[in-house]
Amino acid sequence: MTLSTIRFMKTDRIQSIIIDDEPGCTSYLQYCLENYCPQIQVIGTGSDTNDFLQLSGNKKIDIAFLDVQLDREIIFNAFQQVHSFPFQIVFVTAYDFYAVKAIKMQAFDYILKPLLKQEIVECYEKIKKHFNKKETNDTSQDYVELQPLFIKTGSKIDVVPVQNILYFKAKGPYTEVYYLANNKACIGILSKPLGSIEQEYNKPPFYRIHKSFFINVRHITQLIKQDTYYVKIGEEELIQIAQRRVNDFLTFYKTQGH
Repeated sequence: MTLSTIRFMKTDRIQSIIIDDEPGCTSYLQYCLENYCPQIQVIGTGSDTNDFLQLSGNKKIDIAFLDVQLDREIIFNAFQQVHSFPFQIVFVTAYDFYAVKAIKMQAFDYILKPLLKQEIVECYEKIKKHFNKKETNDTSQDYVELQPLFIKTGSKIDVVPVQNILYFKAKGPYTEVYYLANNKACIGILSKPLGSIEQEYNKPPFYRIHKSFFINVRHITQLIKQDTYYVKIGEEELIQIAQRRVNDFLTFYKTQGH
């Protein structure tokens, strides 16, 4: 595939490039971006790491859509030649086992092939939100907007600041809450179902990774890929991420897991 010509235009649209060795994927992604993502403009495409390095020198680029495996090359190898890029990166690949490495590379998002219009548009909404609102990830602001928990344990009540909540676990009509008190891990019971808890705390850094678990991602100590993805919080057992929520969670964790 021949490196495409870059057209430099004065525009407020989000400038993007696509690097993929499959012409059909490049064409379909470009079609979706141009027809369903009006704020994005594709200014260049390529098929290998050399194309990427040449295109990435354009200071007008805002975001790059990159296939991970390019024929016999891996796009990560190109990153070793450049210390940093002044644009966001969305990985587009058929291989979900690259997801953890993508997070370490500070990827903005991760889209699995075969490409679906809905997932491309969902990615676009995240891109639009990032570039239009320039949101900040100020942790103190996140926590200030959420109320502390009051948990009765015996004859006393623990007042648990939101930042000390580790995770919630469904227990029928009740919910177990795992939290820190005096630097020790504690467990309490709330007399309401997990769905109600989720409605009350449905803001970053909390995320429903499974029908039974609603977690504070800032307490994740490990992200593990085995037969599927798991998280570990503190010294607790591994908690599985529901398969259908993996991609969205990885994006959420990249921005909120600090």
